[in-house]
Amino acid sequence: MKKKSMFTLIDIILFISITIIASIANVLLKIGSGKFISYINPVQFVTDNLTILLGYVLYLIPLFLTVMLYKKFKVSLVQTVAASVYILTPSLAVIVGVENLNIYKVIGIGLITTAVIYIVNLSSKE
Repeated sequence: MKKKSMFTLIDIILFISITIIASIANVLLKIGSGKFISYINPVQFVTDNLTILLGYVLYLIPLFLTVMLYKKFKVSLVQTVAASVYILTPSLAVIVGVENLNIYKVIGIGLITTAVIYIVNLSSKE
């Protein structure tokens, strides 16, 4: 008898979307931080820091998608899969050219990847 998968295609798309959008938001915040200027006037802040503003706005999308996943899955599973942001963000930052990769980051990404796979596999056996 074939075991039914705990994830539907929609669930997988939501998890991937959260990871990609949050990673893009992180990189935009990193790029914007280099030219960050603090203002008392919020209108001038928005016009002079569009990259930062876009990063914050993009963070709202994964927030809402995560809430949708909480309806179906345990917090431990959703947060573990969402941790894949910590895998994609450094990789994306290297591709965009705002960060360099060293051996410690590679080891960290490997550890996070291993932990995510392990916990997802444990969750699928429950």
